[in-house]
Amino acid sequence: MFSFFFQLQNAGLDQHRPSHQNLTQQLAIINSSQLAQVFTPGIAQATIQSQTAATPQNIYYIINGGETEEPQTSASQRSPLFTPNLLKTLLTKSLEGLDILDKAKLGELSESRQNKLVKIIAEYHCNQKSKLTKSDLELYTLALTTLLPNEKENTYFIHRGGDRKNHGGKIANKIGNLKQAAKKDQGKENAHANSLNGISGGESEDEEDICAETKWLLANCVPWTTVLDRWPASFVDRN
Repeated sequence: MFSFFFQLQNAGLDQHRPSHQNLTQQLAIINSSQLAQVFTPGIAQATIQSQTAATPQNIYYIINGGETEEPQTSASQRSPLFTPNLLKTLLTKSLEGLDILDKAKLGELSESRQNKLVKIIAEYHCNQKSKLTKSDLELYTLALTTLLPNEKENTYFIHRGGDRKNHGGKIANKIGNLKQAAKKDQGKENAHANSLNGISGGESEDEEDICAETKWLLANCVPWTTVLDRWPASFVDRN
């Protein structure tokens, strides 16, 4: 028999008020199916405590408007849930990651180590899937700040409201930069392959590879707050 406990992590949410449209979702945990009630929209951490298990198991879900968004499936298989334990596993695979874990015990990481940390997360994301959603960013940030409690959420994820489509923070910026770099590299590889086959490349693909943020920056220098928001995403095009 399992007992379920939900803890909403998003700041500003009423942590105990049920939503008007309650949702039940069947959870398959350790070959056993249970029903759990999902509460107010936000990030929920479900702690599954088994009477026979020595330690609780943490399963993370993203709750959006009364609907549970599970991790998207890749082309071949479902991506694993991004938990603090998974992040720790990724970090222990490299000397840089081990250094991050060690220094994080002393306090907030330096900007240099924060950038190395988000690069590890961004590379994981790009290897797992292509599309980046708000739920992904929330989940990555939750796992990060749970594993490294001295880190601040708004360093890694900044929610953009209104008509501002792209969310901010170090994780989103790094994933965007990696995607742009991969796209430019692929364009160069395609051009090289065409040249070997005697195919004219025609018009340069550089213009197509320039991201929307860079195009905006080429044409605008105000307002300054928007310039600062879009500057990190143009990193690849500026190098």
